[in-house]
Amino acid sequence: MEEPTLSGLTSIKVDKPLVDLAEKKVDLSIGFDELVFHTNDYDREAKVFFTRKVTDKELIATLKDVSFGISLDLDFTVDGPVAKVKSATDILDDGKIDLNLDIPKFLEIFVPIVKGLVKDKVVDLIDEPLSTLITEKLQELYSDEKEIVDMLSELYKMKKAQGPEKDENGNPLKPDVLKGFDGVGQVAFPTFWKIPAIKVDELEHLTIDEVVANAKTGDLIMYAGVADGSYKIRQYTQSPFSHVSMIVKEPGFCEGKPVQIQAANAFHYNVLDDADANGIQVNDIVMNHADYKRNWYDGKEDKVVVAYRSFSMERSEEEQKKYSENLIKFIKERNGIPYAEGTDMNTLFLMGIIGIDLGEDSGTDEDKTYYCASFIADACMAYGMITDDFKHQQYSPRDFAEMYNTLPYMSPAYSHGPECVIDFE
Repeated sequence: MEEPTLSGLTSIKVDKPLVDLAEKKVDLSIGFDELVFHTNDYDREAKVFFTRKVTDKELIATLKDVSFGISLDLDFTVDGPVAKVKSATDILDDGKIDLNLDIPKFLEIFVPIVKGLVKDKVVDLIDEPLSTLITEKLQELYSDEKEIVDMLSELYKMKKAQGPEKDENGNPLKPDVLKGFDGVGQVAFPTFWKIPAIKVDELEHLTIDEVVANAKTGDLIMYAGVADGSYKIRQYTQSPFSHVSMIVKEPGFCEGKPVQIQAANAFHYNVLDDADANGIQVNDIVMNHADYKRNWYDGKEDKVVVAYRSFSMERSEEEQKKYSENLIKFIKERNGIPYAEGTDMNTLFLMGIIGIDLGEDSGTDEDKTYYCASFIADACMAYGMITDDFKHQQYSPRDFAEMYNTLPYMSPAYSHGPECVIDFE
């Protein structure tokens, strides 16, 4: 048989919540829509009623909805990552096997036997080609991301030099990136198979005027960007979004009108400065939406998608007054700070997931070094929406997405609603 064809990768799940640091391995389950085996050298001869011969030279065996256990060697220091198939037991359901054999009706009772022979052969054949396929994909990713891998190595050295390696009980302190792959500060790995996208046709749609009419502090406006850097963010974090911003509508701030706060590596009109600005800025919501329409939607083959999530909460008037004043003070103090001052978004995010403290020794400032998600996370902390359990630079746009819902809210009475698409038309 030729090497199998795999299509429609549907899922990758971590079998264990922790990476095996001693062995530098992680166990995964990997699922496919379809696995096709094909050969032109299949030879089947049989006599039907002892008179007619049936001969087949081509055999196609199609297995539906299959999954395998994979063990990944995460030692990047020599040849990069290597994958090894552990088992193929989940594909042994006869009902998921389709064959192209032309079998007479009265001989169909023998189909299960044929399927049994095929699946036994599949198990024998699958280990090496699937291991090779996954390894090649990982090696390709490793090659593309070698700069980031090298950066991680240097940042780990910085982390080690910053502080204790063990907690008060003598247990090793592990960066959040090594604790799993589903929460704040944890990298989605591996990232080669897809870039998540928003299911535009399945979501409710709003106009920008409807968003403004119903806007309140804490509402999110998120962007599935289409620039090269945006695609890289979405791939690396396995997020449908590459950028996140937040609506603020508070008495005594911008005349009580709803505005949009963000840390953007792009120039937009800043209402506080009455001028175009790059970095941390406060924008008119409608004008900002028009900027995106002009720059990333009109006339583009790949068009930006913008989504909205409404924030709901219950808190006392006293609490609301305190946190409102705190948020306004936070925004005014940081307005105009350059984007990722002293570093860049990739480095800053990686510093966060490794747990490096921002400060003079890393060329950064805890109160002045932001990218989009870290600024919004810090604003959410200032507003009393989420806890300060994580550093602001541990957040990425995916943490604000509905598909992950990892935000550590301060209260069970706080939540964000489902994503809605904000139309440009």
